[in-house]
Amino acid sequence: MFQYHNGRLYPDVTPRKLSFKIPDGYWIDTFPEGNSSNCIALLAKDQRVKVEVSVEMSRWKSTEKEATDEFEGAPPIEISGPNPICIGGFKGHSIYCFSNPSQYVVILDISECNLRGAFNLEDRFNRMEIVVTANCGSEDESIVALKDAIHDCRFEELLESISVKE
Repeated sequence: MFQYHNGRLYPDVTPRKLSFKIPDGYWIDTFPEGNSSNCIALLAKDQRVKVEVSVEMSRWKSTEKEATDEFEGAPPIEISGPNPICIGGFKGHSIYCFSNPSQYVVILDISECNLRGAFNLEDRFNRMEIVVTANCGSEDESIVALKDAIHDCRFEELLESISVKE
Protein backbone atom coordinates (compact mmCIF):
# COMPACT_ATOMS: atom_id res chain seq x y z
CA MET A 1 0.00 0.00 0.00
CA PHE A 2 1.24 3.48 -0.83
CA GLN A 3 0.16 6.95 0.20
CA TYR A 4 -0.14 9.55 -2.55
CA HIS A 5 0.85 13.00 -1.27
CA ASN A 6 1.95 16.11 -3.20
CA GLY A 7 2.52 14.14 -6.41
CA ARG A 8 4.69 11.49 -4.73
CA LEU A 9 4.15 7.91 -3.54
CA TYR A 10 5.18 6.89 -0.03
CA PRO A 11 5.37 3.19 0.96
CA ASP A 12 3.43 2.11 4.06
CA VAL A 13 6.40 2.26 6.43
CA THR A 14 7.36 4.59 9.24
CA PRO A 15 8.68 7.19 9.28
CA ARG A 16 7.14 8.32 5.99
CA LYS A 17 10.10 9.96 4.38
CA LEU A 18 11.07 7.74 1.41
CA SER A 19 9.15 8.55 -1.77
CA PHE A 20 9.20 8.60 -5.55
CA LYS A 21 7.12 9.92 -8.44
CA ILE A 22 5.36 8.00 -11.18
CA PRO A 23 6.18 9.76 -14.44
CA ASP A 24 3.39 10.48 -16.91
CA GLY A 25 2.49 7.71 -19.30
CA TYR A 26 2.71 4.68 -17.02
CA TRP A 27 -0.31 2.49 -16.35
CA ILE A 28 -0.84 1.36 -12.74
CA ASP A 29 -1.46 -2.38 -12.57
CA THR A 30 -4.36 -2.73 -10.14
CA PHE A 31 -4.17 -6.52 -10.08
CA PRO A 32 -0.47 -7.44 -9.81
CA GLU A 33 0.33 -11.08 -9.18
CA GLY A 34 2.26 -12.09 -6.07
CA ASN A 35 3.38 -8.65 -4.98
CA SER A 36 3.78 -7.62 -1.37
CA SER A 37 1.89 -4.74 0.22
CA ASN A 38 4.79 -2.33 -0.30
CA CYS A 39 5.06 -2.98 -4.03
CA ILE A 40 3.49 -1.15 -6.92
CA ALA A 41 3.46 -2.46 -10.48
CA LEU A 42 3.52 -0.03 -13.39
CA LEU A 43 3.13 -0.83 -17.06
CA ALA A 44 4.88 1.07 -19.82
CA LYS A 45 2.72 2.97 -22.29
CA ASP A 46 2.49 0.02 -24.71
CA GLN A 47 1.93 -2.38 -21.73
CA ARG A 48 4.70 -4.73 -22.90
CA VAL A 49 7.05 -3.86 -20.03
CA LYS A 50 6.31 -3.96 -16.30
CA VAL A 51 8.17 -1.86 -13.71
CA GLU A 52 7.76 -2.95 -10.09
CA VAL A 53 8.94 -0.74 -7.24
CA SER A 54 9.02 -2.19 -3.75
CA VAL A 55 10.38 -1.64 -0.27
CA GLU A 56 11.48 -4.87 1.35
CA MET A 57 13.39 -6.56 4.14
CA SER A 58 16.78 -7.84 3.01
CA ARG A 59 17.53 -11.50 2.59
CA TRP A 60 21.31 -11.05 2.57
CA LYS A 61 23.81 -8.63 4.09
CA SER A 62 24.87 -7.17 0.75
CA THR A 63 22.92 -5.82 -2.21
CA GLU A 64 25.43 -7.57 -4.48
CA LYS A 65 24.49 -10.97 -3.02
CA GLU A 66 20.79 -10.17 -3.28
CA ALA A 67 21.19 -9.13 -6.92
CA THR A 68 23.10 -12.33 -7.71
CA ASP A 69 20.46 -14.37 -5.87
CA GLU A 70 17.71 -12.95 -8.12
CA PHE A 71 18.85 -15.14 -11.01
CA GLU A 72 20.46 -18.06 -9.19
CA GLY A 73 20.44 -21.06 -11.47
CA ALA A 74 20.21 -19.07 -14.70
CA PRO A 75 22.90 -19.83 -17.28
CA PRO A 76 25.84 -17.41 -16.81
CA ILE A 77 25.67 -16.35 -20.47
CA GLU A 78 22.23 -14.82 -19.79
CA ILE A 79 23.41 -12.74 -16.81
CA SER A 80 25.17 -9.38 -16.86
CA GLY A 81 26.22 -8.05 -13.48
CA PRO A 82 25.87 -7.39 -10.68
CA ASN A 83 27.16 -3.86 -11.16
CA PRO A 84 27.47 -1.13 -8.51
CA ILE A 85 24.88 1.63 -8.81
CA CYS A 86 23.94 4.79 -6.91
CA ILE A 87 20.45 6.29 -7.13
CA GLY A 88 19.05 9.09 -5.00
CA GLY A 89 22.11 8.88 -2.77
CA PHE A 90 21.53 5.16 -2.12
CA LYS A 91 24.15 2.60 -3.11
CA GLY A 92 23.29 -0.81 -4.43
CA HIS A 93 23.67 -3.16 -7.36
CA SER A 94 21.95 -3.77 -10.68
CA ILE A 95 21.81 -6.94 -12.73
CA TYR A 96 20.38 -8.01 -16.10
CA CYS A 97 19.00 -11.35 -17.16
CA PHE A 98 18.73 -11.62 -20.95
CA SER A 99 16.27 -14.44 -21.48
CA ASN A 100 12.53 -14.59 -21.94
CA PRO A 101 11.29 -12.76 -19.98
CA SER A 102 14.20 -10.32 -19.83
CA GLN A 103 14.70 -8.48 -16.57
CA TYR A 104 16.69 -5.62 -15.11
CA VAL A 105 16.85 -5.52 -11.32
CA VAL A 106 18.11 -2.70 -9.09
CA ILE A 107 18.51 -3.32 -5.37
CA LEU A 108 19.30 -0.30 -3.20
CA ASP A 109 20.41 -0.31 0.42
CA ILE A 110 18.02 2.05 2.24
CA SER A 111 18.96 0.91 5.75
CA GLU A 112 20.04 4.44 6.70
CA CYS A 113 16.36 5.48 6.55
CA ASN A 114 15.56 3.22 9.52
CA LEU A 115 12.17 2.27 8.06
CA ARG A 116 9.86 0.08 10.12
CA GLY A 117 6.57 -1.59 9.43
CA ALA A 118 3.55 0.64 9.91
CA PHE A 119 1.70 -2.10 11.82
CA ASN A 120 4.58 -4.26 13.00
CA LEU A 121 7.37 -2.05 14.29
CA GLU A 122 9.68 -5.10 14.46
CA ASP A 123 9.79 -5.24 10.66
CA ARG A 124 12.84 -3.41 9.29
CA PHE A 125 12.61 -2.36 5.65
CA ASN A 126 16.14 -1.81 4.39
CA ARG A 127 15.98 -2.54 0.66
CA MET A 128 14.33 -0.82 -2.27
CA GLU A 129 13.97 -2.99 -5.33
CA ILE A 130 13.09 -1.91 -8.86
CA VAL A 131 12.39 -4.74 -11.30
CA VAL A 132 11.81 -4.12 -15.00
CA THR A 133 10.39 -7.11 -16.89
CA ALA A 134 9.88 -7.43 -20.64
CA ASN A 135 8.02 -10.45 -21.95
CA CYS A 136 7.30 -9.75 -25.59
CA GLY A 137 7.14 -13.09 -27.35
CA SER A 138 10.60 -13.92 -28.62
CA GLU A 139 13.75 -13.57 -26.55
CA ASP A 140 15.18 -11.02 -29.00
CA GLU A 141 12.03 -8.87 -28.83
CA SER A 142 12.08 -9.03 -25.02
CA ILE A 143 15.72 -7.95 -24.86
CA VAL A 144 15.09 -5.00 -27.19
CA ALA A 145 11.97 -3.96 -25.23
CA LEU A 146 13.88 -4.18 -21.93
CA LYS A 147 16.77 -2.06 -23.18
CA ASP A 148 14.35 0.50 -24.64
CA ALA A 149 12.41 0.66 -21.35
CA ILE A 150 15.39 1.23 -19.08
CA HIS A 151 16.78 3.92 -21.37
CA ASP A 152 13.39 5.64 -21.65
CA CYS A 153 13.31 9.11 -20.11
CA ARG A 154 10.27 8.17 -17.99
CA PHE A 155 12.13 5.31 -16.30
CA GLU A 156 15.12 7.56 -15.71
CA GLU A 157 12.74 10.16 -14.24
CA LEU A 158 11.30 7.54 -11.87
CA LEU A 159 14.80 6.60 -10.66
CA GLU A 160 15.87 10.21 -10.28
CA SER A 161 12.77 10.99 -8.22
CA ILE A 162 13.67 8.55 -5.41
CA SER A 163 14.37 10.66 -2.36
CA VAL A 164 14.20 10.91 1.40
CA LYS A 165 12.76 14.03 2.98
CA GLU A 166 12.03 14.61 6.63
